[in-house]
Amino acid sequence: MIKLKKSTILILLIIAVIITVAAIALYGQLSYPIEKPSTVANGVSEQESLNIAQQFLKNSPTYKFDGMEETLKHKETLTLRCPYCWQFIFTFDSRQAGYGDRTGQMLAQVITPHTARITVEQGEVLYAVLDNEWDMLQQEKIGSDKLLGKEWILQSFIDNGESITLLPNSEITIKFDPDEVTGSGGCNRYFGSYKITNTNSISIGPLASTEMACPDIMDQEMKYLAAIQKINIIKITENKLQLTSNDGKTVLEFDLTS
Repeated sequence: MIKLKKSTILILLIIAVIITVAAIALYGQLSYPIEKPSTVANGVSEQESLNIAQQFLKNSPTYKFDGMEETLKHKETLTLRCPYCWQFIFTFDSRQAGYGDRTGQMLAQVITPHTARITVEQGEVLYAVLDNEWDMLQQEKIGSDKLLGKEWILQSFIDNGESITLLPNSEITIKFDPDEVTGSGGCNRYFGSYKITNTNSISIGPLASTEMACPDIMDQEMKYLAAIQKINIIKITENKLQLTSNDGKTVLEFDLTS
C-alpha cells in the first residue's frame, strides 16, 4: 500500500475542493439563462408605440367625427428597419362617408369601413394614411393634381436603410406627365410608365434610359433607377414630393424646382 505524506494529502484535498467549487459555479451558469439586454433601454417600446398610434387615431378628425368605437381593431404590426419604429394597421367603421371634420356637409348615411396605417418612430407619428387616400397628418386628400407637369429634384436618398450622400456634380430629377414619367438620373435621361391607384399608391416602371457614360456617377444612377421602381406610396406636401416603400419609410425625397 502506498503511504502518502500529510502534506501531499492536504494538497490533494485543496485541489478537490477547488474543482468542486468550479464545477458548482459552472453548473449554476448553465442552469440559468443569461439575461438579454433590454431592447427598449434607450427607446420607446412596441407597446408604447402602439398606444401612441391608437391615441393618434382616436384623436383624428375622421374618427372623432363619426368613428364607431366598437369597430376599432388593431389588425397588424409591421416591424420596420429603423430603430424603435413600427407601422400599426387599424380598421374601424364610420357612420357616414368622407374624411375629416365634415360638420355642415351633406353626407351619405352609409356605414363606411376604413383602414389606417400609422408609423411611429421613437415615439413620434411620422406617417398616417387612411384608406390609401387621406393624409391624416396634413388632413387632406393626396391627389395627382399637385403632381402632373412639375419637375422635382432629389434632395435625399435612402437605399436599403442607409442614407446615400448625393454627388455634388449630379442632379437627379423626376417629372410626371399624364402618360409618362421622365427625368435625369444624374447622367442619363430616363423615361417609362407609371400608375397611380387609390390616390397615393404608385408603381413606376419599367424604365428605359439613354446610354451616355459618366464613370463617376453611374453607380449612384443605377441605385436610383433601381430604387424608384420599388416604391409604392407617393406623398405631396407643399413643395415636397416623397416616394416611399410599403413600410412607410421615405426612400426618395424631392423638392419642387423653381
